[in-house]
Amino acid sequence: MENNQQDKKTALELEMEALIQASRATSGHQLGLGEEVERIVASSIIGAVQSPEKAYDLYYKALYSLLKTNLSNLPQAQRDMIYDQKNIFLTRGKVKDSRGIRGGDSRQAYLEDMEAALEIVIDWVNEGANPVNLYNAFRDKNRELNYI
Repeated sequence: MENNQQDKKTALELEMEALIQASRATSGHQLGLGEEVERIVASSIIGAVQSPEKAYDLYYKALYSLLKTNLSNLPQAQRDMIYDQKNIFLTRGKVKDSRGIRGGDSRQAYLEDMEAALEIVIDWVNEGANPVNLYNAFRDKNRELNYI
């Protein structure tokens, strides 16, 4: 019986060795049509990679912080109007439905969108931080992008 188990082990080892040898024989990656795959490193591809740490910093340490500092004296209803336009922009056009559900989280926006929103807010602060101007800036951008 022990000899039978050794034969099975030997057969398994032989099969594994054959698989390893076959895998070493394949020298490159191929597409289904037999074309070789090349590694293409493009800044546009690398730039599209999301970074949770950078997204957190952009949203909370920059965007949210600037808005909170400069809009804290407004009534809540007016702040909500500005935040709604900002959130439509960051969620690429997702508006709240009749139940008040947007269907997207602006905190998880694409980095390029967060950077663009931050640029809008910084320009607004540099121009005097008039809340109406910020609302108009986000609304106009949303219209330009056909979000609203």
